[in-house]
This record gives sequence, C-alpha cells and structure tokens, in this order.
Amino acid sequence: MDTRTFEDAELMSMKYLVRRLRVTALLSASGAVVGAATAVALSFLATSVAQATMSGGRVEYYFGPLGFAIVGAIGTPLLTWLLMRRVPLWRAIAEPAVGGVLGTLVALAAIPLVGAPILFQPLCVLTGIVGAGIRLRYAHRGLRDAGKGDAGITTAAF
Repeated sequence: MDTRTFEDAELMSMKYLVRRLRVTALLSASGAVVGAATAVALSFLATSVAQATMSGGRVEYYFGPLGFAIVGAIGTPLLTWLLMRRVPLWRAIAEPAVGGVLGTLVALAAIPLVGAPILFQPLCVLTGIVGAGIRLRYAHRGLRDAGKGDAGITTAAF
C-alpha cells in the first residue's frame, strides 16, 4: 500500500521542477557563453580569411557575440529538451556548437559561389546545429529505448 500523501507528491513534483529549471538555466548560460565565444572566434577567422583590418569590421566584434549569445541562450535549452533529452550535458552543449562552427565555415567557403550570402550563411549555421542535435538524438536513442528515463541529463550536482 502506498503511504505517500498528496503533500509528498507535491513536494516531489516541486523538486522535479526545480531540478529542470536549474538544468535549463545551465543550458541557457552555457549556450550564451559558447555562442559569444564562437562569434568572436569566427569574426577573427573571417577577418583573417578576408584579409581585412579590425577597424573595417568593428560592428561584427560588438554585435556578433551579442547575437550569437542570444541565439545560444534561447536555442540551446530548446534544442536540448526537444532533441537531446538523453544526451550527456557536455555533448548537448559542445557538439551543436561544433556543428554551428562547421556550418559557418561552409558558409564562409561558399561566399564566392552563392549569390545571396546573407540568406545562405544563417541557413548553413542552423543546418549544422540542428544536424548535430539530430545526430546526437539518434546516437543516444538506446537510452530512451531501454527505459532509463532522463539518464543522460545528469542533475546530481544540482
């Protein structure tokens, strides 16, 4: 016979909610940091590839990291909870970032070939990020099939 009361069940659901909110906050913060760092690195890379000077492209160095940080802060938790619930946190953060960098490198390499790079570049970045998320989902589908719950999202440290 189950002796838990309604208050016990309510307390358990609050602990569950708090744990989920902490993981989401961690994902959001890490997505913002990784996004901003990626934007800075890619800005320097694009400047060196284009052989431009820093003074000619100052806007990228100020607004690029801000835009990438906002997208990372919103997109990382969204992508993680939708596609990668059973993926270890470090992989859920690192691999989509690598996919975004690879998408950006493809977009940079294709600038001479594409007539509308403003539309093509974000599409390449998004394809790299979502592609990495889908790849991780299928790589870790065995955990879901085994019924291990949210074993991939480690919240013990919280």
